[in-house]
Amino acid sequence: MPLTRSVLTRYRWACVCWIFYASGALAYQLEGQLGYADGDSDNFDTSTWAAGLQWYFNPVDDSNAPLAEAGFLSRTSSISYGYSDLNLNTSGFPGGALIGGVPSGNVFALGITEAVASDQDRSIDGLQYRYVHPSTGWYGALATTRVRGTTKGARLALVNAEINFSGDRTAGHEFIFEAGRYFGKNWTLGLTAGRGKERTTNRTVTVIDIPGFLQPLTATLDSRGTAEIKSWQYGISGRYVGQVAGYGFAVAGLLQHIDAKARASVGLEQSVSVGRGDPVNLFTDTVRDSLPDVYRGGVSGTWYFTPAMGAGLGYELTDRDGRRDQRYLISAHWFVQSGLQIRIDWETRHLEGPQPDFQQFSLGLTGRF
Repeated sequence: MPLTRSVLTRYRWACVCWIFYASGALAYQLEGQLGYADGDSDNFDTSTWAAGLQWYFNPVDDSNAPLAEAGFLSRTSSISYGYSDLNLNTSGFPGGALIGGVPSGNVFALGITEAVASDQDRSIDGLQYRYVHPSTGWYGALATTRVRGTTKGARLALVNAEINFSGDRTAGHEFIFEAGRYFGKNWTLGLTAGRGKERTTNRTVTVIDIPGFLQPLTATLDSRGTAEIKSWQYGISGRYVGQVAGYGFAVAGLLQHIDAKARASVGLEQSVSVGRGDPVNLFTDTVRDSLPDVYRGGVSGTWYFTPAMGAGLGYELTDRDGRRDQRYLISAHWFVQSGLQIRIDWETRHLEGPQPDFQQFSLGLTGRF
């Protein structure tokens, strides 16, 4: 999906500001990032804004090539904060979808076409502290992330005259600890462990017009539910920066396992009437269950044509109880000067099952001061 004129205008002013203020010195302590991503699939679109700041407790010497790896090679402790805001819009007419059946005289009529629309906003902010012992190379990091989100949706079954309105509210947090060591100056190996919790509340109101033998009936279903997911994650990661024939390169890898448990409670009220009927509490139930284990592995590499310019490839595979999701990434970056970087990324995700493939283009700016 192409960038809109307003987005380009914002980036034009952002570029002017960053070029004016970004430092061209060979040492820096503050690094800031701005980013925008635009995603697209067959039945939904996404747009994401992101910003972040990272403060190094000691000056980072970026004369160590490549420029993009200066913070990693410096072995300097830091604290960082990041924020992102995601908007996801879904709309369309998924023909052939089986909505359900309603009695119409002696005929069981099927609704096979529907119109859907939803709007989701999700914000994520996180804080991380990373300590590196300068002489031994041992390091530790503690990160905390907070998630907030809302979803509003509507669905219309065109044949059965079924109207569905829904709304979700999500809140969650996550804590991750990492410990590892530098082997030499340019190679790290670390272990991670974390715990997360996410809670979603939902209300769905469904109105169905049911053709009757004598006169139509109207059924209204009002359901309210709460779902809570608690998860543990464990992983191992590594990174190496080196040189071949005078050109720099970097490779990184990750293996991760996520174990999650869910608890959900649902309540449903129904009223069926010719005009108006009193609600009838059908049931209230609570379900506890273990979710399928998630295994994730990824590898990425970057080749630096010059200390200021590089291009990279990445691949990630996620397995959820036999269902595999694959993610491919192509990236390129260029330091216009030592204090200003422009970055472009393109990724595509292939999701097994009914979900369509997803593509995303992103543009980012990094300034060093």
